[in-house]
Amino acid sequence: MEEKRFDLTLGKFGPYNKEFLGACHVADPARGATFNVELFPGLFRSKVMIANTICDGGVKMWGANAELTRFTYRYELEWRDQLYCDVEYAISGDRLCDITCKFVNNTDIPHSVNMNVCVSLQRPRVRQYTTFKKYKTYCYPVLPEGCLFRDAVDFDENVSDMTLASDGKSLTEVACDFASGTGTIIYGPCFSLPEHHALYRFDGKTASAVGVRLKTQKDSALRIVVNGTDSYALALTASEEFRYYTLPIAPTKINTLALYPADTEAWIDSLVLGDRAAEVTFEDENNSTFPIERTVVGNEMTLRYEGIPYTYTLSWEKEPQLIRSFRINDLELFLEKAIHNHVSTEIDEGGLRAYENLLANPITVAPGKTEYMRFAVKVDGGAEKEEVAPVYKVSHNSDGEAFAFSQNMMAYNTFLNVVYPIYTRRQYIRHNTPGRNWDCLYTWDSGFIGMGLGTADFSRAFECLNTYLTPVGDKHSPFIFHGSVVPTQMFLYKYLFDKYPEKREELHAVFPMVMQYFRFFSQLHKDKHQMKSGLLKTWHIFYNSGGWDDYPPQHFLQMNTRYQTGTPDYSNTTPVITTAISILIAKILRGIAVAFGEPTEEFDECITRLSAVLQSGPWDKEVGYFSYMTHDENGNPTGFLRAADGSNYNQGFDGIYPYVAGATTDEQNAAIMDNIKNGLWSDVGICV
Repeated sequence: MEEKRFDLTLGKFGPYNKEFLGACHVADPARGATFNVELFPGLFRSKVMIANTICDGGVKMWGANAELTRFTYRYELEWRDQLYCDVEYAISGDRLCDITCKFVNNTDIPHSVNMNVCVSLQRPRVRQYTTFKKYKTYCYPVLPEGCLFRDAVDFDENVSDMTLASDGKSLTEVACDFASGTGTIIYGPCFSLPEHHALYRFDGKTASAVGVRLKTQKDSALRIVVNGTDSYALALTASEEFRYYTLPIAPTKINTLALYPADTEAWIDSLVLGDRAAEVTFEDENNSTFPIERTVVGNEMTLRYEGIPYTYTLSWEKEPQLIRSFRINDLELFLEKAIHNHVSTEIDEGGLRAYENLLANPITVAPGKTEYMRFAVKVDGGAEKEEVAPVYKVSHNSDGEAFAFSQNMMAYNTFLNVVYPIYTRRQYIRHNTPGRNWDCLYTWDSGFIGMGLGTADFSRAFECLNTYLTPVGDKHSPFIFHGSVVPTQMFLYKYLFDKYPEKREELHAVFPMVMQYFRFFSQLHKDKHQMKSGLLKTWHIFYNSGGWDDYPPQHFLQMNTRYQTGTPDYSNTTPVITTAISILIAKILRGIAVAFGEPTEEFDECITRLSAVLQSGPWDKEVGYFSYMTHDENGNPTGFLRAADGSNYNQGFDGIYPYVAGATTDEQNAAIMDNIKNGLWSDVGICV
């Protein structure tokens, strides 16, 4: 069976940079390394524009096609297009990136402009908020002949405190510096009881020793069970660092091996089988980004890096002023600080990051004139230049002409918000992101991002949807989630179903995975964290019920329960949206199921059951809103959640969500519409 794809089917070259706008090439997919090229235009010895991805520095995403083989950034050196530089990237065959810089002077005086081109190797970062700390360090095993290595996260069965994994990780998986394998380990706090275990299957591997690399916070033991019958105890010593232990066993053909923590948190990295397991050592991989070879010949600079299979060549059209090497940590601060340094060719501030820099000779752009600079990045010698698809342009009639520019700009921003690397499902992927400060999976955001993509391109939108679907029967999670537990992918699915009838076959193919996603919500009432009222909540998964961080009753519960007691259950209080949105997606999928000829009984049962739950108590007819409900320690409802003045705390969008789901009576509809017209309505629509 073909392994499910989570990555986007974009090229290896693209606008995936996380810190500065530019282009990068996927240099090492196993370790998430990229070769980055980033351009910083400016006024000669006066100004350098830093295209930082997390703030508005005067740089606009000015053009792109859906395939991201052509894209343009506009650098406004003087505001409102008085003096600007358009930097266009055109990519051919994953091996050639042509860069054209067009300087336009619409002022009435000449301007002297120049360009800093910085190229670098980047690896997955360890950071504190946005501050770079170091590159992530991986370890690798040095294996004697006959030894078999297994990453601890590559288990076949897992029994632990964790029953649902987020971020597309495996159950109990957590990232850890100095881990071997894929750089993640089994998370100790979820793997600490005698009944917890991870089981691994082997194809009759014969061994007389087992090695385990792990760490614990106190002296303890690890029970190792071979083939379900032979049990061994491995003594462990408390350590903040990973330690490698070996255990002699009776020589046997191993079909299964299970690891059981005895009475402590076990942070397990990997295991080894083999007669010579005691000889295994673990060494840190070289995560340096300094080039091991740097050659400048004519108008080309060629770079090689240790462990990277490609060579990279930066070429230029006109003789530069200077070619420099930087060994720094913060490029944006350094470029401004070094704006007058036109002498030094090597600047080493003891940083961990290596940048090779081409400082272009300044050129003068006369009033009303345009000048060009051209560069290229070649991978392994480059490729033949291809005809690249033009940038996207929205189709419109004469009435839409006034809105075409803004619609195109929205499309370019949505197309270009892609980053690499994002770790999920034991691999690094390219991923649509709500903003590069949040370079991660985000379920709530990505449903809306997908709908944005869907206005312009089906394939990009469909891939955005597909990233969040997991194989049917997946043991880790019924869908990929991070953040608010809101099924926005169902809205995206419906949007694509309606807008692209010619794509129904592709949409039907993923219907089983969509159903698995739906069943998480339709079967949520069976979860041990739910209330006897049948009203649903997901506080035990994430603090945010609907994608609204500061929604008043949710904020009240968070401040008065979570931060004071440390518990995320919010005193057994239920919002409205989780129940209502489960009805809504059941109705959405029921309509799609009918079109596909799929059975509808599951949807009917969910709609009927949860609609009855909403009508059983949370409606507050005095104010015309559905209420947050409090429950006692046995899960029985005790009443409405009220503010300090006695008013219903849910007089907001959560309180009208059953209306959105079509699960209200005529009397409720009238009261809700009155609240919308006389409270929730604003100049820009309904407010939360």
